[in-house]
Amino acid sequence: MYIEPEVIEEEITLSTKDGEMGVFVARPKDEVKRPAILLIQEIFGVNEHIKDVCRRYARQGYVVFSPDVFYREGPWTQLTDISKIHDKLALLKEEYLLSDLGALIDHVASHELVQGEKIGVIGYCMGGRVAYVTASCFPDKIKCAAVYYGSRIPVSTPQFPTAPIERTKNIKGTVLGFFGGLDKSIPLEDVQAIERALQEAGVDHHIYYYPDADHGFFNDTREVFHLRAAMDAWHKTLVTFEKCLGPVPPVNNPSS
Repeated sequence: MYIEPEVIEEEITLSTKDGEMGVFVARPKDEVKRPAILLIQEIFGVNEHIKDVCRRYARQGYVVFSPDVFYREGPWTQLTDISKIHDKLALLKEEYLLSDLGALIDHVASHELVQGEKIGVIGYCMGGRVAYVTASCFPDKIKCAAVYYGSRIPVSTPQFPTAPIERTKNIKGTVLGFFGGLDKSIPLEDVQAIERALQEAGVDHHIYYYPDADHGFFNDTREVFHLRAAMDAWHKTLVTFEKCLGPVPPVNNPSS
């Protein structure tokens, strides 16, 4: 009978130049040094779904860190009113984000249970764009990035005056991209532009396009959840991350 490996989880605070940023941490219940994953939230915040995804990766043998990127508005801020999505996005400014990510990466790289040179990033929705930015702005630290339906990568905004796609040439790690054909917020032209930029920059990459999946297809708490696309993306992410970050130490079953 299969018994899920035990996971230790905690909410820590990380000092930044603007205050204390909450970080949800999940890891296997052992003292083995492991590769790390930065897991970037959707617009909804570091909610129970995001924490559950962190636990899933921890059971696979990673130490997972999910930062509360909206901490300036208050600890563990979550979005429940979808009509305020644009107000929330306006709070996420490039200068703040890069400062926070730098502090987080330094913390992760020096963590006693992390193999400091083995760090990847995964982001969903808004976090997908952040994952792309992380890979391009911290290329010597990030070995791989998984971008789940990250929108507005090819364009600049008032919050992000440099379009993330313009920094593609800086990326040194592998990039995975997962997009849905029913996603009205990310047209096929944007997906093609991202792939073209990665190709022209010589970045190792794999872009996957699921014609019958919508934006947010990995989130199994919402009606847009698409089982086949989610499972395929999950498998491809695990395979690629192990290839990029090296063999993951086995997680002992609690009954063993």
